[in-house]
Amino acid sequence: MSIAILQFFPIFSTISPGLVILPLIIVLGITAIKDAYEDIKRHQSDRRVNHSSARIAHAHDWHNPNPVQPKTRTFVRGIVPKRFQSQVLSSPQSDHQSTPHWKDVLWEDVRVGDIVKILDNEPLPADILICATSENENIAFVETKNLDGETNLKSRAAVPVLTYMRSPEDCVGKENAFTIDLDRPENNMFKLNSAVNIASNPPVAADIGNTLLRGTVLRNTDWAIGVVLFTGEDTKIVQNAGGTPSKRSKVERQMNPQVFVNLVLLAAMAVVCAIVDSILEKRDYPAGAPWLYGADQSDDNPSVNGLITWAFALITFQNIVPISLYISIEVVRTCQAAFIYFDSQMVHDKTGQATLARSWNLSDDLGQIEYIFSDKTGTLTQNSMVFRRCSIGAQLYPGEPEEEEAEEEEEPASKKDVPSPADSPSMTPDIPTQETAAATGRQPFFHSTKLSSDLSAALRSDSDAPKPHARALNGFFSVLALCHTVLHSIDPVTQKIEYKAQSPDEAALVKAAADVGYVFRGREREILYLQTPLSNDRMTESGDKKDTYEKYELLNILEFNSARKRMSVVVKRLDGNDNRTFLLTKGADNVVFERLRPGVDQSLKAQTETHLNEFANEGLRTLTLAYKVIPEQEYEAWSKDYHEASVAVDHREEKIDAIADVLEQNLRLLGATGIEDKLQVGVPETIADLKRAGIKVWVATGDKLETAIGGVYPLYREQLIHSFAAIGYSTNLIAPDSNIIVVRGGNEISRPVYQQMIGAVQEFFPESGILDDFGTLIPGRPLHRQQSGSSSHDNSQQLIPLQRVQTGISSIVGPDNGDRPGGLERQHEQRSSSAAGDALRRRDMLPGVAFAKGTGGQTGERWLTHHDPRNW
Repeated sequence: MSIAILQFFPIFSTISPGLVILPLIIVLGITAIKDAYEDIKRHQSDRRVNHSSARIAHAHDWHNPNPVQPKTRTFVRGIVPKRFQSQVLSSPQSDHQSTPHWKDVLWEDVRVGDIVKILDNEPLPADILICATSENENIAFVETKNLDGETNLKSRAAVPVLTYMRSPEDCVGKENAFTIDLDRPENNMFKLNSAVNIASNPPVAADIGNTLLRGTVLRNTDWAIGVVLFTGEDTKIVQNAGGTPSKRSKVERQMNPQVFVNLVLLAAMAVVCAIVDSILEKRDYPAGAPWLYGADQSDDNPSVNGLITWAFALITFQNIVPISLYISIEVVRTCQAAFIYFDSQMVHDKTGQATLARSWNLSDDLGQIEYIFSDKTGTLTQNSMVFRRCSIGAQLYPGEPEEEEAEEEEEPASKKDVPSPADSPSMTPDIPTQETAAATGRQPFFHSTKLSSDLSAALRSDSDAPKPHARALNGFFSVLALCHTVLHSIDPVTQKIEYKAQSPDEAALVKAAADVGYVFRGREREILYLQTPLSNDRMTESGDKKDTYEKYELLNILEFNSARKRMSVVVKRLDGNDNRTFLLTKGADNVVFERLRPGVDQSLKAQTETHLNEFANEGLRTLTLAYKVIPEQEYEAWSKDYHEASVAVDHREEKIDAIADVLEQNLRLLGATGIEDKLQVGVPETIADLKRAGIKVWVATGDKLETAIGGVYPLYREQLIHSFAAIGYSTNLIAPDSNIIVVRGGNEISRPVYQQMIGAVQEFFPESGILDDFGTLIPGRPLHRQQSGSSSHDNSQQLIPLQRVQTGISSIVGPDNGDRPGGLERQHEQRSSSAAGDALRRRDMLPGVAFAKGTGGQTGERWLTHHDPRNW
């Protein structure tokens, strides 16, 4: 810029000033246009979201009592076209309509305290507290993949005292008055405590289970009504977003220091020329040196002439600064972005969506990727769970291979069909077979000849089958059919049962129970209906099929969370001859085993552990099932404590977990399950190609994490190794002849993780080269312990084995920096890395990587927005 300005002065001008400034204009112009295009696209995306339609309860004589700050007007608001304003602005509804009604407004006009109505398949405009839904149980299902990358549905319940708000009249009536006390905005996606105060009634506690967060989408629910708690920057999704990091390509990082050196060199050369000219003029001009130009003039000033010479030198040597190189790079990047977008081989097959380069300045790094960090579930796998094997009462029941081939692969895992009551043949004590299933137009997903024989024998009154094993079979499938939060409905077209599950795992378990005759027939209020193979033997005179089902009163649901690693339900059998109360539990094996009653059958426990190892060797996801009978007096006392914990304002989650743990003791072991999460098509081949290209692949998985950090049963640690190795073998991460290095937690004093890793370097790695036949398995907690208690130098040393192995599998345990292999690689060495998979769910891996890849329709638009505009 300085050189271009100098050219405008006649004394310094050597060529037309326009030609001098043209390269600079081109560089700045292309960069400005590119950055402006990216920024405008981002603002247009924001405007598109902000101008989406929402419905709020409104009446002429009702006003939101909460204070509202005026909307700010920015420069961007003025220049971005308003073509994204939706038709809601021209709605025929009038603000002066006297009767209560649902008024259409823009998302940006939704305020805290507004009562909104969300319809099926609509996104949430804000964080809202659920008041009522279209479901009889006042439950709403939401899709949260824009928040955590999970494709399964999650259920949320309305606050019981607000379920009367089902119409505009109910919402804005004068008698409808209440206040809500809640926590300050924070980024914890799993915590939002509040309390609803109505008149003189005691406060009613609410939590995240009663809240719909912005970014989620309402599914399988006709409508939901709620009160807005947080909007805009106070919502959970924005609180978690953080600032968009500025990332530069490797070429830029190398060029900028070199250009700075060139500038210093140019300035030094100009200064030398100026000094030499000044000295020569002062010394030799008076002597009339013949090699000097011009005659000695009285007004000559050597110092001024030296400055003029300095400016001439800058102009003369300006080509030392490679302005043309910047022009070439900007043009090449623009062309690369166009080539990527128009490449017909880089189109998503299912959606037809072309690849979009959201940040052009990183495209030249694509060929320099050294590390790829990926999560497993939903990225390497289909997140489509299929029940494969089970262990019941120390007996192993594998699924038949021919039945496994009959899977309906196009059916979503969280929404499974089973025969409807009208289509089902008469139930006998025998479980459904392939022939009876074919009569209903479908084959069971899970079928085992051995299981069919044992279950049929157990259900016959004249059978010689062992009674304990018969009870174990009945209890096992009863737990599968009852311990869940699945909702049941009848498809109006096919007249088949649809299971709406929070997770594919739950759907697979309930479906497997239905395949062998234990069919969950739905829930009415707090009553659960279970059809068993003996249901038709209980046919009553009324002929009502519901009278043949087993009935259970649902008393409590003890939800699964990452700390508990288990889920339980408390149910009471509603039968004239049996009114016992049961606790049904399913969860991680070590969590369940350590809560078994004293004196448990050691052979049953040992055999179940052996079967769990077999499941892990096959790469199956495992759960362990148990139960216990609760005496009535014990449950009444526990129920009071549980209610007090559930309405506590402070530390509610911790108190609930502590009270739940009191009840979940002295369990009776039933068995274990093995569920397969099938690989995506082409994953092994793709990983093999990446390894041949010299790219090191790391996979983050939550599978069997608790077995890695429990430290109670040594066998569990071996099971973890087998489980991780199965992941590696099935995906081609680990070759059959590879050596595997396992880094365990160990003792922090006598055998810390750091010493294990240094020992691995000394024993396995030579001074040079990467050993392609080595892989590393690292549970997340040991990695976290090492990094959180180590200096930067120690962490650098820790990276030595991680950088030299060809592949790695790590179990991620938390979002803190100690669990970021991607961040560590970039922190200590400027290496190009890429991350693929679910966004915020694996966001702990992404801050340190240069590239992030995802499909908008599957990974979620929030994933793309979070990494826009400077991530790939």
